[in-house]
Amino acid sequence: MCRSVGAQVGIAGLALARWAGAAGRVIAFEPNPPAADVLADHVRRNRLADRVTVVREAVGSVSAEQPFYATGLEGFSRVGAPNPDSPAPTAPRRITVPVTTLDAFCDARGIEPVTALEFNGACLRQQCDDDPVLGYDVMKRVAQTIIARLQATRLQFMDYADYAPR
Repeated sequence: MCRSVGAQVGIAGLALARWAGAAGRVIAFEPNPPAADVLADHVRRNRLADRVTVVREAVGSVSAEQPFYATGLEGFSRVGAPNPDSPAPTAPRRITVPVTTLDAFCDARGIEPVTALEFNGACLRQQCDDDPVLGYDVMKRVAQTIIARLQATRLQFMDYADYAPR
């Protein structure tokens, strides 16, 4: 069981569903209404409704309704306050969304406990800046993983669309 938090339009969630195989399941959390609509459409078009469940809620540390600042499909929406890094040409739309915790969501549905890995990005970045050998090694490993996953996803999408390069 995979959880895609902040699933956006589903690129990672659809790839997770394919990688997990026919028995795999993905729960895709996306509180931004336009992105959740596109996500649901992508799930339908890729015939993955039996593997991917779209949940129109945010995930946080406390279950409650919270303000959400939606920016469309750009990926800069967020709970609590507008994203200061958003290059969106218009101000985000403030809406209220339900927020759940992964534990509360899983407990309510009898889903196995969640095991997660969390990295402090700022701390890791500082360590990589301070130690160029570590920084290069991290960059190399991450880049290899991203390249492999993007190539596999590209081939899968081409296969699903019966696309043959010319």
